[in-house]
Amino acid sequence: MKKLNTILFSFSLIFCTLTASAQFNKPIQSPSARKQSTDATYNIGLVGGGTLTQWIHFGGTGTHYSEPVGKCLGYMGGLSIERMLGGNKSIGIEAMYAMRNVELTYNRFHFPIAINDWNDIVKTLDATYNEIVVQAPFTLYLDNTPGATIRPYIFAAPRVTVIQDGGKTFWCKNNLTTETVVYDTVGINTSNFMPFNIGVVAGAGVLFRINTNNYYFLIKLDASYHAGLINTFSKDEKEDAVETVIGAGYIDPTLLGKRFSGNADLKATFLFPLKKQLKGACMRWGEYD
Repeated sequence: MKKLNTILFSFSLIFCTLTASAQFNKPIQSPSARKQSTDATYNIGLVGGGTLTQWIHFGGTGTHYSEPVGKCLGYMGGLSIERMLGGNKSIGIEAMYAMRNVELTYNRFHFPIAINDWNDIVKTLDATYNEIVVQAPFTLYLDNTPGATIRPYIFAAPRVTVIQDGGKTFWCKNNLTTETVVYDTVGINTSNFMPFNIGVVAGAGVLFRINTNNYYFLIKLDASYHAGLINTFSKDEKEDAVETVIGAGYIDPTLLGKRFSGNADLKATFLFPLKKQLKGACMRWGEYD
């Protein structure tokens, strides 16, 4: 995990250095020359923000469960590349590293332990894990003026997520009848969680353009929701092969049904347009293709 973080940080540092060198070594143009420039076809930048993760269950016995918002917050960050398709559309790719937190509590009241004897049990899990997120957003800018200072937009994207090693689930089993509490820690692995997921993302945001004498920057702020389409209970769990599932005594697919992952994201993207300088006697400084 540390090696991955070091690689991402180094790549980001190299990218920022090269971008700054390429853009700010250009001759300064006058504000009037801005009118003669065209916008870049490609934008590249850094993206980061906060994320809210929820495990959504369908089916089972309809067991009631709760997931407090404050316990399910995390963060995400990575790189973004966008290619403009005309004046008001674009397609891109975003690769991010996301830290997930989930707290889920559910009850097993009147759980039978013998004939005419039962216990009331409350189970709570706190899951912490990391994912690599890759999504390809198609964006529609609602203002058809490329050089506008503020442009609202909507977007949709397919998303692929791959869970990383090292995730943990902290369990608490509170028997209200016997007044006993049991704790345990279970690793998140392929026996109790699907290693990858495929989903869809939809969202909306606002793009801000910051012009300088010889360049411009773009800042995007947006909110989106991701719905995972794959049941994250493992094959062994779904087939009730409890002897092969680590932590099977704490995970109850028969009670909670299918488990899907959903994420609400609020993020900011700082984009650097990639513009090629044209040199020649008939070219103004600052003109690009």
